[in-house]
Amino acid sequence: PDARRYRLNQFVSSMNAWIPVGAWSQCPNGRPTNPEVFAIERTSGWEYCSIVTAELREDGMIATELVASLNNTNIDEVIKLCLDLAKFGKPFIMDGNVLDDLGASLKQKGLRVQMTSNKDLISASNNTYSRIMKKELIHPSDDIVSLQMQRAVRKNSGESWRIARKDSGTEIDAAVATVLAIWFV
Repeated sequence: PDARRYRLNQFVSSMNAWIPVGAWSQCPNGRPTNPEVFAIERTSGWEYCSIVTAELREDGMIATELVASLNNTNIDEVIKLCLDLAKFGKPFIMDGNVLDDLGASLKQKGLRVQMTSNKDLISASNNTYSRIMKKELIHPSDDIVSLQMQRAVRKNSGESWRIARKDSGTEIDAAVATVLAIWFV
């Protein structure tokens, strides 16, 4: 689709996998030892909510890990979990279009929160793709994240592309949280 779009100047509406099959699983295995951020993402109806942490290591590698995966949750449960995680003194990052109410509540409680935009998600998607392909990511091969990373699709957005929530055919809350955590560090 990119060759048709950028070389032949043809409009395409196709969605395809955002990373090649097996690319995520080929990244080194490991965990963060000093988390720098907690990234939060949820599904549209709060069926699932994931929290992922990441750290930038001295060798330039980024380590990520799924911290929590909540099922059939609500904003109050997520706030409670965030208050527990606040003891680590690390900021929270989340999509301003999806979790603006959560972000406002956490800010009101005195926590450091960074809200992202669609432009940030485009940048985060491209950055994460590059790091996956260069094998600059370390993760513990968590089943939820691994499955969602492989099932997520990309969607053209302006002159670039981003990981697409709605078009993926499965929930990708853990994958999006991972992408945001990687981008933050």
